[in-house]
Amino acid sequence: MFLESFRRCGEAIRFETLRLRQFRNYSNLEVEFGEELNLLIGPNAQGKSNLLEAISVISTTRSFRGAKDKAMIQVGAESSSIAANLGDSEIGITIPKTGRRFATIGESQLPRIQDLLGRAPTIAFASVDLELIVGEPSWRRRFVDLEISQFSAKYLRSFSEYKRSLEHRNALLKRVRDGSEQARNLEVWDKKLSLSGATLREMRSGYLSELSVLANTRHMQLAGDNERLSLQYQLNDDAVTANDLIAELERKRPNDIVIGATTCGPHRDDIEILVDGKSAFSFASQGQSRTAVLAIKLAQMDYWTTREGRVPALLLDDIFSDLDVTRRQHVLEVSRELGQVFVTATDLAAVDSYLSDNSKIFYISNGTVRAA
Repeated sequence: MFLESFRRCGEAIRFETLRLRQFRNYSNLEVEFGEELNLLIGPNAQGKSNLLEAISVISTTRSFRGAKDKAMIQVGAESSSIAANLGDSEIGITIPKTGRRFATIGESQLPRIQDLLGRAPTIAFASVDLELIVGEPSWRRRFVDLEISQFSAKYLRSFSEYKRSLEHRNALLKRVRDGSEQARNLEVWDKKLSLSGATLREMRSGYLSELSVLANTRHMQLAGDNERLSLQYQLNDDAVTANDLIAELERKRPNDIVIGATTCGPHRDDIEILVDGKSAFSFASQGQSRTAVLAIKLAQMDYWTTREGRVPALLLDDIFSDLDVTRRQHVLEVSRELGQVFVTATDLAAVDSYLSDNSKIFYISNGTVRAA
């Protein structure tokens, strides 16, 4: 079954300290966070989102903004580094201007950067996440691939294998088109793609089926019982099993050779987000889109908590400019039920009523962080 391949642990993720070296506008920073609500307060363009981005990068190996590695290295620097103390371990990631990134746990370098995944899971919500609704299918595939890879080693292996096989097959297709290779040499890559591709489709479909139920529950809390939210996995072709996918690759081989690219498989699939049975991409208002994305993010938290027995850190970037008062209130109330939460805001007054004795406030100005 789908859930049987997941790693299971039983603790909330706590970022006790974060150290940044030459990351964005932070030359040299060390900050100690609180266990529950952490408020990052300051004007725009001072570095609040950069802190959340650093946490996201060390958690998922990618920026939640979709930024390239070089954009995160401070101007004039040759590399950037992020390190986080999680209480029982310390993890780190180094991003050089040239060469490959590498990750560490304690004093040891990890064999692959992907080995960081799942060690400190986070869920981020920012304005860029509206791309889940209005963006290209690649945004939605990236969303589900990154999420499942954090808790399923099987999925991560299959995803890496599929990506490598796709690159090899596409390169070979071009050589076949140019006459320097024979078409029968594609068979080995068809088999590799079909095996890993069928695994991706099965696990994506299983995950989205469960996430859809959780997201609908959260959506009803946010929008009321009048609107229902659902997520549906859309195949680009009719292949479900590995044998189906081999047959589809063979059927489309002549056309693939002509264009020099693989035109079927999970790298062409999409996720349809529906509000009351209608495509959110085509029919949802901006407010409905924000609510749908927020419901999905909270559902991810629920999934980790109920299915994985772990509580990720929640990163909320500038939600006060994107959500109305009712939805802000719901998010902050929900956050009290969760583990560690990071919220950026330009004004402390906007969140003052939600503070508790365990809240910690930081004032951000021009790349400096001051704890209140």
